[in-house]
Amino acid sequence: MGPRSGDHRSPLCSTLSNLALADRSPLFSPLSNSTHQSPRLQPEFLSTEQTITKKDAGRLPHWHQDGATYAVTFRLTDSLPQSVIREYQRDKVDLLAKTQQAEDSGDCALADQLKRELENSYHLRMEKALHAGHGKCWMKRPEIARVVRDALLHFEGDHYHLGAWCVMSNHVHLIIRPQEGHSLSKVMQGIKSAAAKAANRLLGIKDTFWQKESYDHIIRDADDYWNQRAYILRNPLSAGLKDWEFVGEGGVPEESREAEELRRPVEESELRRPVIAATDYLGGFVVGIHGADALAAELDAAHDPYGAIMVKALADRFAEAFAEWLHHRARIAWGYETEQEFNMDSLIHENYRGIRPAPGYPAQPDHTEKPILFELLGATAQTGVTLTENHAMHPGAAVCGLYFSHPDSHYFAISELQKDQVEDYARRKGMPCATVEKWLGPWLGYVP
Repeated sequence: MGPRSGDHRSPLCSTLSNLALADRSPLFSPLSNSTHQSPRLQPEFLSTEQTITKKDAGRLPHWHQDGATYAVTFRLTDSLPQSVIREYQRDKVDLLAKTQQAEDSGDCALADQLKRELENSYHLRMEKALHAGHGKCWMKRPEIARVVRDALLHFEGDHYHLGAWCVMSNHVHLIIRPQEGHSLSKVMQGIKSAAAKAANRLLGIKDTFWQKESYDHIIRDADDYWNQRAYILRNPLSAGLKDWEFVGEGGVPEESREAEELRRPVEESELRRPVIAATDYLGGFVVGIHGADALAAELDAAHDPYGAIMVKALADRFAEAFAEWLHHRARIAWGYETEQEFNMDSLIHENYRGIRPAPGYPAQPDHTEKPILFELLGATAQTGVTLTENHAMHPGAAVCGLYFSHPDSHYFAISELQKDQVEDYARRKGMPCATVEKWLGPWLGYVP
């Protein structure tokens, strides 16, 4: 994976981003049976494997990715004082300059931190100003809030899927995932245009109703999704709007029982990631570090064997660390581990729940399971990691395996395999016994 389109990072930043993974385990936990849920919306999170297009033509940065889910805020044209906007513009120029300096110096961590700070700067500053109630606040009038809500729901399920949404007095929040063939910009243009025309008609005016630009944010992961969802559903109460009816999740007919349920206050327990019926998960992963083999070969050619050994060793450590990090993210997404629950020492000693066995190791000695895992994950297409005819992975610094989340799962080493066990295993795999014996040779308790 090289630099993304429009991503002018230093060569070092590009090299460090050259990580690849395939993980199609269900990182998004199913929603509970709450009435405040959208059964249609299945969030797709920020992907490191897909191109991000960046547009900074207006006042705000806009990062878009095909198939992504977004948190969006749009507001009335008079809802923010110019002093707030000018202050944000000054901060934006300063942060962009610092980000460029960090990228030029190869400080990728600082560059990423500054990008997140820029992304959050608008959200935090503007939300405070919006809640202050500047401007005409047309949506305080129920008939205006209603036409805005109707515009939100009109093409739900056809052009896009909605998650949580709320219509506030001078702005609107929503979680949205455009369907294939419908860009976020076009979808938002349609929603805002329809709402503005209907509102202006009711008000008997011809003013510019909405601020042209919307704030949009690609939802990064499951944690981000649940935080955004909770913020939106809690927003009316935070702004002092009690019994506010223009808040919900997904799109439901006005006359339905679900619509009536959406008008009741949201319970605090419904804003948290739910405890669901599933208590056990299985997953698979493939991670790889690209470029180390070629760099080691260059060092060998330059008569620097020590450098070549160090490059390979570091690449192996990066691959193992990547696999550990990915397992950590899976456990968080599955709902039984929190972000800061374990310190580094606890993680190193594997004090967490679940195991991560890998083909070729004592708990899973059979390398012929690798092709099945690669096919299941689409691993080669997703990561560039390939298998040789002997099932070795290329590049050399690569790891694959399974996730078991059950609390009673633990690592083990098999004892010497006997003939009847191998014959039974070969029958279940649909392979000749001689072939299985070839692959399991070191673990056989007999001479074939």
